[in-house]
Amino acid sequence: DEAINGTTTFKFTNQDAPLLPESGIWRCISAISETPTKLQTGKGLAGRGSATITMMDFTGQDPNPLSPAVLANPDIKNNGGFLARWDARNIFSNRKVRIKNYRVESDGTIDLDGGAEIRHYLCESFASSKGEKWQLKLKDQISVINEGDSVFPIPLEGFLLLDITDVQTNFTVDPNVTYLIGDVVRIGEELMKITNVNQIGTAGANITVATRGNDIVFTNTLSKTIKEEHSSGDEIFVCHVSDDAFIYDVIRDILLSLDVDIALMDYANWVIEINEWLLGIKINTIWVEAQDSADVLEQILTYYQLNLWFEPTQEGANTDGLIKISAINAWKESDISLTEGVEIDYLSVTKKQSEENYKKGELFIRDELETLAFYDEPKTKRFDATHLLDDISAELLVSRHVNRYIKPFMWSWTTQERMLNFAVGNIVDLETDGNVGADGLPTGTTRA
Repeated sequence: DEAINGTTTFKFTNQDAPLLPESGIWRCISAISETPTKLQTGKGLAGRGSATITMMDFTGQDPNPLSPAVLANPDIKNNGGFLARWDARNIFSNRKVRIKNYRVESDGTIDLDGGAEIRHYLCESFASSKGEKWQLKLKDQISVINEGDSVFPIPLEGFLLLDITDVQTNFTVDPNVTYLIGDVVRIGEELMKITNVNQIGTAGANITVATRGNDIVFTNTLSKTIKEEHSSGDEIFVCHVSDDAFIYDVIRDILLSLDVDIALMDYANWVIEINEWLLGIKINTIWVEAQDSADVLEQILTYYQLNLWFEPTQEGANTDGLIKISAINAWKESDISLTEGVEIDYLSVTKKQSEENYKKGELFIRDELETLAFYDEPKTKRFDATHLLDDISAELLVSRHVNRYIKPFMWSWTTQERMLNFAVGNIVDLETDGNVGADGLPTGTTRA
């Protein structure tokens, strides 16, 4: 009986939390666990962040105390648990969830007014677990890119209404798809560029294409093609064209096609980052079939040596976190220096060989190791064929691939939250006694 237009925010906190400067907070959270996003060796698309909030159900209260039904029958609040009724009345999938973490300072005080770190997620599910225990499972904002969940370009399910010959340039099409002048469409193996459209959206919808069998030309020649006859009912696939397209624009187009909110894209900083390390590099290709969107993004990120991840922490004017991009480059300057015993807990540093890095590192020559005494011939690395790279970007890929895997080690350490002054994607200098050479002496600062 309660109005459904508008937004209602529900607030929960730990069962033993101090008095907070906000009203309407329910004390029922027993545990929160978070798995942060993680940059992955050998991949551009980061592992997604997730979280689980465990709550204990309670009685005597109602999630909608001002609804007409509850006001007319106050005993409703005693019918079953609060969380059980909350679950029955709401759809939780993809609802926005904020986790506010308050830091306990070294003197024991807590800044309740402005000291919360806010992290943003989407709800994946809400379900009961073992009696009165309920769990709210969360995912990060770019979980739509998960493998197998979406494709790019999105098929529009267009089709021919009549048979066509291999020279016919005007033909009747379905009324469902909004075909546009300049679109490239694929029927079977043939590509065609639309030059005119007429009565789109009606039973008489028809399109005109350029001379059949000609190259597909925009700023550049993007593809050759064949010409062939086609039958009524054949699929008309509307391709996505990247014509002299900047890398950041192609990534944005892919995310927009997946309904990712443009406000989540740190687009201005994408432009700065990519222009600094990939200046002048553009993508010229036609995406001629639907592929897993995670695979498409992974191709772009891997071949251009970029990392993409979601940063859930609120920044400045942004209120829902940001999708970040960082170029992978050995010549980047460090963002910060971390010292063991200061930012890094003493004796918490571990260094181990990265099996993934060694798999890649063994594919190129290191002069100090790969002499004839060790190996009879240099090893080679073969990159898969791709429609994304030109000569310059291919040379950059080889150079940056080598530099990325030249030091196949992984470092881990513990940092106290109050000393946490770095984030995912930062380049840091590690000053630690654990970084020693073959002679046992410190080898100086290490970048990570």
